Amino acid sequence: MAIIQRPTKQGNATTYQGKVAAGYTKILAAEVDADLDLIYSAWNQGVDSVNIQPGSITGDKLAPGAVGTRELQDGGIQTVDIGAGQITTPILADGSVTHAKIGLAAVTDANINNVTWNKISGGVLQGSVPMLPKGELLAAAGYFEMRCNLPNSPQYDNTLASWIIRGDYLDDVFQVLRAPPPGTAFTQLFGVHANGLADVVLAIGSVGRTQIAVNAVYGSPVAIPAPASFILSTANQWTQWASNVPITTRGGNVLLYADTDLSVTAPVGGAFVWQRWLRDGTLVQQRAFNVAGAGGAFVPLPGINCMDYACPAGAHTYVYQVMVGPSMTIEGTGNTAGGFLEAVELG
Repeated sequence: MAIIQRPTKQGNATTYQGKVAAGYTKILAAEVDADLDLIYSAWNQGVDSVNIQPGSITGDKLAPGAVGTRELQDGGIQTVDIGAGQITTPILADGSVTHAKIGLAAVTDANINNVTWNKISGGVLQGSVPMLPKGELLAAAGYFEMRCNLPNSPQYDNTLASWIIRGDYLDDVFQVLRAPPPGTAFTQLFGVHANGLADVVLAIGSVGRTQIAVNAVYGSPVAIPAPASFILSTANQWTQWASNVPITTRGGNVLLYADTDLSVTAPVGGAFVWQRWLRDGTLVQQRAFNVAGAGGAFVPLPGINCMDYACPAGAHTYVYQVMVGPSMTIEGTGNTAGGFLEAVELG
């Protein structure tokens, strides 16, 4: 197979880092699939001489038993030809290397590397790699891990961070985790899930306005028109104005806007008129106005505009109510006047 080039992504980038730099912050499943399909295709086509670099075939690339006595020329392997760690036990077939083929001085403890697997609690296999004293492999029921500088690793350094790369086939997720020194509190920095979506922990302040879609922080607004007619003269009785305002939120703040077409008349000595917003029967905001009048004159009644900071995620119903005192009347001019109620989630 020849040298392959990575498929382009959004922003005409060939890397995800370049894509993010171009303003496209979402990793698309189709882009990941394109990368993997290219890799699988290249792999299935096999390796040719173009892609084998000199010295790239090392002992760990050979199947156990592939090199035996027949393949070795007597005296062909000298001490200077064997690098430290190049020949490991899995590469050698039983009996393929004899005393006559290798001098005693050519094999030392520093030239032989073994992965020692130990069974620990819970049916977990833990592999220690002497060549990489801070590295480990961990095979357990449901996942496989590559570990770096964990507290139980050989030559563990508690002044350095610890890392884990985990393939979790039980929960169907690939994870990259990090723990600051001393390596005990791990946090997932990157994960790819079964649905093809990835979650990434970004640095504080790394997402700017240009990375956010237009109106992305706003939910879908819900607007309710004014009723065709409205009049209230019964004192001290909360009465709903307009229809319910239904909205489904994800837990952000909800802006409530009341542009009523209401007017109120009051006695000469004055009296109070009240208005309030309720969410699922719970008070959000309430206000009272002291209105005085003469000769049955009406004055405009301003609505209440406020923010519901305590709205939990889920489906909710907002209600707008008014109430008058004795000798008072509230009237609406009808929905032809353009009055309305509106709720919109922010964040």
